[in-house]
Amino acid sequence: MPSSLSQHRRLRLANGLAVALLHDAELPQAAALVRIGAGSHQAPRAFPGLAHFLEHLFFLGSHSYPAADGLMPLVQRLGGELNASTRETTTDFFFALAPEHLAAGLARLLDMLAAPLLAPGAQRREREVLHAEFIAWSRSADTRRDLALAAALPADHPAAGFHAGNRYSLPLQSPAFQRALRAFQHQHYRADNALLVLAGPQSLAELADLAREQGAVLASGPASANATPPPLPARGEHWQTITATPPRLALQFALDDLPPGSWEAAELLETLLLGDHPGGLPALLRQAGQAARLSLAWPYRQAGQGLLQLDLSPGPQASPGHLTSLLFAWLDTLRQTPLSALQQSHAERIQRLWATLPALALARRLVERLWLDRRGDAWPQPALSPAAQAAWPRLLAQLVPERLSGFAAGLADAANRASPVAAPFTLPPPNPLLVDPVPSSAPALQPWPTSQALAPQQREGLLFLRWRWPGQVAPDAQVLGALPRRAAEAGVNLRWSPPGAPWELRLQGWAAALPAVLEQALGRLTAERDNGSPAPAVPPEPMLIRQLLKVLPERLTAVTPLTEITEGPRWQALACGLPQTAQASLAAVTPPPQPQAGPQGELPSFTGRHWHPEPSADAQQALLLFCPQPNARATTEAAWRLLAARLQGPLFQRLRSERQLGYAVFSAYRQLGDHGGLLIGVQSPHARAAEILAEIEGCLAESLAAIQAEGATLSQNIRQLVRDFSPGTPQRAALAERLWWGFQRSGALDLAPLQHALAALDDRALQQAWQQLIASDAPRFALANADAPSGWMS
Repeated sequence: MPSSLSQHRRLRLANGLAVALLHDAELPQAAALVRIGAGSHQAPRAFPGLAHFLEHLFFLGSHSYPAADGLMPLVQRLGGELNASTRETTTDFFFALAPEHLAAGLARLLDMLAAPLLAPGAQRREREVLHAEFIAWSRSADTRRDLALAAALPADHPAAGFHAGNRYSLPLQSPAFQRALRAFQHQHYRADNALLVLAGPQSLAELADLAREQGAVLASGPASANATPPPLPARGEHWQTITATPPRLALQFALDDLPPGSWEAAELLETLLLGDHPGGLPALLRQAGQAARLSLAWPYRQAGQGLLQLDLSPGPQASPGHLTSLLFAWLDTLRQTPLSALQQSHAERIQRLWATLPALALARRLVERLWLDRRGDAWPQPALSPAAQAAWPRLLAQLVPERLSGFAAGLADAANRASPVAAPFTLPPPNPLLVDPVPSSAPALQPWPTSQALAPQQREGLLFLRWRWPGQVAPDAQVLGALPRRAAEAGVNLRWSPPGAPWELRLQGWAAALPAVLEQALGRLTAERDNGSPAPAVPPEPMLIRQLLKVLPERLTAVTPLTEITEGPRWQALACGLPQTAQASLAAVTPPPQPQAGPQGELPSFTGRHWHPEPSADAQQALLLFCPQPNARATTEAAWRLLAARLQGPLFQRLRSERQLGYAVFSAYRQLGDHGGLLIGVQSPHARAAEILAEIEGCLAESLAAIQAEGATLSQNIRQLVRDFSPGTPQRAALAERLWWGFQRSGALDLAPLQHALAALDDRALQQAWQQLIASDAPRFALANADAPSGWMS
């Protein structure tokens, strides 16, 4: 493994289960991932969507763990991450938790895959959830694109088929369907058809013991052999055009008979295709007015076949013919570039990537690299392997017009190739952010406020900077140029305020690189402040509830305006979790010339029930309901955080499983602007926003018994909250966000009052918070794509 701090090991259990283990002492969380070698293409043709349906059912109870004590409630209760994904030929199940809970999570994960209950009542409820997902999927612009591109594939190839499930393709009352459902689990969910990845700070010996103990529950014996898909021949360039808006453009290459090492070589290809520098493809397309943005995906990959998809936001002169001429000219010059030159900085970037990814992202990255070689013992390295080097020219040789299909929406010119053009490929320039600075020998006065409340760590430091310019909002992130991409290569995630919001910069990642990223960002933002150019429009989120989440903070300020200064420009900043060497480098960065802002002081109160209707053309309805806590006292915040943790399970059970309101249901404690509280979100394909609101309020009013049940889990929730806000927390970003929120308002550099309040929590404090939540005069803020019901201020 590229990180100097990590160790790794591969083994094969007695039942045939392949296991990959990664130890890194700096990982704050541990993660587990199981990949099964079966997906939607392996489902019986008579029952499209069966594989995805089974993925859902696994979470609804198993032989040793009923649904209420399964993996999902455990992860929700402990503040971890959890998800699953059914792809064309594989299905992944993965979670991340604090290291001490890895064993409990893994036991539940493997038991649900080996011995699911598949209860009839659970099937009926979950099929409706799947049907709601199907409705959203069928209306999606991405689906129209994917189906159009699939039309160019051979009709007998599984990638050209329709594999989504719905109420009508999953006939639960049919004995044949029930036999097929159980046969699919029995045939494919076997040890020999799976790969288990464990990553965490535990020693390799501990991880190996855990894998042996829990992995034995998967049945041994060979899985059913997957049918070899037919070839993907070069059938000639194929385009499909429609007149729909907004304009869209997508390209897809059908790759076939690729040699071993191709998917490793494809990582280098992805880097080069997306490299946004002079001579890079995105810059070339942008300068020619062809595409403002470029993204890349692999909708299908199996053994030696793959579909490489490029999705583009059309530029002002977008023309499929001109765009493809530029693309193929650029690829021609790329083929002429020696591989040795392309590799020079690639290994550096890969090494930093592996050194900074969190546990769950590491596990997901590892499974992609190891899946096709799950019976081997090799381990990913930063430099291309000999097999990948040999595969490189054969991979490039298939990126030709004969293997291209295209989709164009709202563009006049479809496929008339423009005359040949020159499109020289230029190597990515060296990234200076990948070079860690030499530590300063002389200590300097630290001009940047720094908190010691988060344990220092090289893998993940955090830094926040907020500028307050009276009457001026943030420009678009494009003013930062290629800096976000270069920062990402160096292991730093750079987030900048969306247009219309206050100027706020957030840096998270490789601590040694944070000061240099900050210095470059300050230079660009200062120049933009002097220019004052208008911000371009922001592309909408594809999912309705995400659109609402994106605008929620801004809409909330219309009801509770953010505390603002009036005496002129000011700045505030806070660094968290930085080692001493990074703190020394930070001290050498000159802060903004404006004065620092002082604490905001007493926070404004939130009263009344407010509804903001958000315009949307979406046929579905979504609602975000924010329930602010009544005051900003630490004891109140602690109790409301506990209440939010206790409500996650009951809200999810009622709104998604019992009432089947929709497939997107969540609840969590959030801090929005000057207020903290409970945020609940639901998106539904059939229920109106007023119905969703009534169900939420009904669930809250009837939830006391559910949140008080099981004193043992209450104690576990409290311990988890105490852990989450301690210096060694696995939730480093969440703790840093809370430090930043508190620092802006009080100037505090630690969370001592909140930590003491969390440690003193009990059932009485929980009941009091619940009473505050359901009080008749409790404030609310609702954001929905619907008009306000009676009794709400709009």
